[in-house]
Amino acid sequence: MTHSRQNPSIRTFPTNEWIGTLLFFAAYFAITLWLINPALHYHALGPAFLQTTEFFTKFTTYPGGLIEYCASYGELWFQYPLVGACISTLMTWLVCEATRHYLKTVRREASPYPWSLVPAFFLIAMQSRLEFPWLDTALGYFVCVAALAIYCRLPLKNAALRLCVYAVLLAIIYGLAGAMALILAVGAAAYESAGRKSLLLGGITLLLGSAIPWLATFIYVIHVQDAYLFKLAWNRPQPGMISPWLLYISLPVTGLAMAWMARPKEAAPATTPIPVAKKTAKKQNSRNGFVSKFVLSASRALQNPIAPALLFTLSALIWFDGPAKKLGQINARSRQKDWNGVLEAARNLRACPSYAVADINRALCQQGRLLDTMFAYPQRADYALWLHFHDTMDERQSMKASDILFDLGQISKAERMAGESLELNGYRPETLWRLFHINVLKNEPDTARVFLTMLNHCPSEKWRVARVRTDFSRDSALSGNEELARIRSLMLKEDYYGDHRAIDILTQSLRRNPANLLALQYLLAHHLINQDLDAIEKNLSLFNSVNLPQLPRHIQEALLIQQKLTKGRPLELGKWQISPETSRAFEDFHQRFMRFAGNLQAASEDLRADYGDTYWFFYMFAVSGSASEPNPHKAGI
Repeated sequence: MTHSRQNPSIRTFPTNEWIGTLLFFAAYFAITLWLINPALHYHALGPAFLQTTEFFTKFTTYPGGLIEYCASYGELWFQYPLVGACISTLMTWLVCEATRHYLKTVRREASPYPWSLVPAFFLIAMQSRLEFPWLDTALGYFVCVAALAIYCRLPLKNAALRLCVYAVLLAIIYGLAGAMALILAVGAAAYESAGRKSLLLGGITLLLGSAIPWLATFIYVIHVQDAYLFKLAWNRPQPGMISPWLLYISLPVTGLAMAWMARPKEAAPATTPIPVAKKTAKKQNSRNGFVSKFVLSASRALQNPIAPALLFTLSALIWFDGPAKKLGQINARSRQKDWNGVLEAARNLRACPSYAVADINRALCQQGRLLDTMFAYPQRADYALWLHFHDTMDERQSMKASDILFDLGQISKAERMAGESLELNGYRPETLWRLFHINVLKNEPDTARVFLTMLNHCPSEKWRVARVRTDFSRDSALSGNEELARIRSLMLKEDYYGDHRAIDILTQSLRRNPANLLALQYLLAHHLINQDLDAIEKNLSLFNSVNLPQLPRHIQEALLIQQKLTKGRPLELGKWQISPETSRAFEDFHQRFMRFAGNLQAASEDLRADYGDTYWFFYMFAVSGSASEPNPHKAGI
């Protein structure tokens, strides 16, 4: 009878735990897939991976390299959102499972659910930062916690033997995860000191763990300071990011909480009088009871199967950065040449870095709308159009300049920027494809074949390589490729030894093909951004070579300013005209602006709603109306 009464309670808790865990990771998968979108992480990070011995060997030359190698392979598949969500969820489950085994040891084999799920809260926060290599961090953390769980479960009572096993395990983990091996050192020292009551062994394990990075400098070519920081959050390109440190801290904090819950209650000494024993117990409860009650109450509240999943969903919404995702969408859709998608993601986005503005302008240019609607999006006088080498010194974004130059037919300059990206960022698939296509256009099939072979070593590109290789073997010029055919009609055929400023690059492209609408839009946009109204008026004849029903809107707006500045001098419009609607709107803008008598801040606030997307607003305040902050610099037209 006793057994039958206990059976339901024994079955109930594990069932709730399994259901709660299943719901938790279902929520993790859904949030990763729909809220974060792994494809955005892929395009932001740009992983490089080749299945060659040479590529693998370089990862063995520094601590943590093997973990980085595995992470690069995993990140390669993030371009497929469903696969990326599966990888992310599996990785997080492995981290939580390793944490569960460690906490079970601390809690003396009792179930640590739901505290073992705590790392997932910080992993999703890292993953929401699209440019952070979170998979590398998660893999390294998993290896460290799994090794810690194994060490704590070692059935070795001999201290010397345990220390030898620990030393070997520590060396292996440092080679795999770099300075994250300090997690193992701190965890092992705490376990030996508090769990096994061996202060001496705990001190030795901590001392050995502190020395292992220094010892590694005799094996790896690495500075001492880097040996202690390599692969930790301090050494990552994301300043101010606290989620990795919260992940590191979560292990000792939850470990202490589990140890507190597993602590046996001490009875009062038999020789102590009863009133004194009660007084001692009351003081002890006042000091320690709050923590114990809080942990136990939280554990009971979270035993409801749906509670961890709901709490996780709320935390993910708190971590989520909507504008950062918009920027990620702009970047990803630009690489996919989804121009409508780029402009949709940019809608109502106030703060844009210059590389995002470059993507927006490229999308507008591809649709032939740059000179009509560019000021409906964030533009600033100091934003470059990404046509000059020195504008793209951000190594992560060097391919964006190559993209624009390739579109314009500037093959040699596009090749240079792709080569820079290859040197700085490794064998990214997009870079290898660009160099393959450039060499096809330059009629260098042997060099093109080299890049195609390299792409065949990239696991995610094999299917595309097989298809292209068949066409390439039949026709080394890939004459049937429509994009390459378009670029051939724009490619330069003359040598040029002059300056490489944006205006020179664009003028050169227009001399080669006056109907190059992309080059024409970029050239006039360059003059608009630099407020060179004389150049705009002098270059109106360039529109005669393209099939346009009327002058673009922003060109008309600029010409009206030019007319006002020249005291009504007749403009040299040729066959073009300025629409009456634009002229009336300009007069209204000018009258409303003059009404503020030099109060530029008030004028910008009043005019932003109606005229923030016009060139007039940009000319007066050096920013478009959709940009975050106006930058007034003039007193009137």
